[in-house]
Amino acid sequence: MTKFSVSVTERPLLRLYGLSVRTSMDKAPVDGHHLWEKVFGPRMHEISGKKSEDYHGLVYGIAVMLDCQNFDYWAAMPAPEGPALPAGMQAIELPAGLYAGCHVASMEQLGEVYTYLYETWATEQKEYAVNMQAPCFEYYDKKFYELCTFEVYIPVLKK
Repeated sequence: MTKFSVSVTERPLLRLYGLSVRTSMDKAPVDGHHLWEKVFGPRMHEISGKKSEDYHGLVYGIAVMLDCQNFDYWAAMPAPEGPALPAGMQAIELPAGLYAGCHVASMEQLGEVYTYLYETWATEQKEYAVNMQAPCFEYYDKKFYELCTFEVYIPVLKK
């Protein structure tokens, strides 16, 4: 297993618009891909004002855990000030707080990085514990569109 370099940072409250799918650990790779490619991706222009293929701004993949196997997975982006929520989309907030995050070199490492953060890094921690009441998330910025790299964050609390 790859060892990822993890840092803990304070993140502000963030309000996003998006769409979600209820999924499980086993089905998430297929369900998440479908959500991005067939459902949310084609509608991103409703929030950004740009064609999906021309948008290279921030997007988030958010997991809101329901139990240890099932969760709601969101594809979302920052909500602009003022405009109404596009039809069928919902608002979601990433709560302010501490998050442990790391850089991910490729989409193929997504499952591996989550396993590392929750099962290796978190269990070795003396200073932080995972905050199971807040969502974890993937952060995709312009580096993703250029290099296919991104960041993953899990919520933590000081012990």
